[in-house]
Amino acid sequence: MVIVILNYNIYVTFMINIYLLDNDEDNLKLSVKYIDSHNDFKLCGAYTTTELFHHDVAKIPINTILIFSLSLIDRLDDIYWIKQKFPLLKILVFANTVQIELITKSFRVGAEAFIHKQDGLECLYTSCLIVFKGSTFMSEKVINLVTGSFLPPKVFICKLSSRELQIVEAIKDGLSYKLVAAKYFISIDTVRQHIKNIYSKLEINSKAELINIYYKDLL
Repeated sequence: MVIVILNYNIYVTFMINIYLLDNDEDNLKLSVKYIDSHNDFKLCGAYTTTELFHHDVAKIPINTILIFSLSLIDRLDDIYWIKQKFPLLKILVFANTVQIELITKSFRVGAEAFIHKQDGLECLYTSCLIVFKGSTFMSEKVINLVTGSFLPPKVFICKLSSRELQIVEAIKDGLSYKLVAAKYFISIDTVRQHIKNIYSKLEINSKAELINIYYKDLL
């Protein structure tokens, strides 16, 4: 395999074999039309269910990507089964929805890439080339969601001090007041005062409300 990068565009010197798996027939037709329009892609098959794919495909040619577009998260276990049967097959998840659980499970069961359908078919094309370079890939929309999940909620950032944000993170992670005090080298009374100030600023009265606000703002 040879890949040449010029002006941030990626060019391949071989044919990439593509299988499509999408339970939305209209989307499947659009993807088929798009794949057929590219000379460096060869469409090997298009299926609406994993069962049809398994029944029809006995051997996968080299340089092959499966574009997996099944919409239900519980169908992602199918990726694991497919990878067990075809370990050299590269799988790209092309999803209607973007959720942290969906993204993490996709990579955990063996996918090499994850993009949102709103990112468009051109992003799909780019991701296929990058996957064959030997890298994993996430579209910009997916990256923004993943990186944003590691940041405190916006309402917390606006209302709380940096120390209060640290206290919230520690409480969210399950630390007791005693452990929070030890972690930040402050007294338990100081931790209690910070908690009192946090509750006042957020207009809440309990740790349960604090946790609910934290995760609600991440959705």
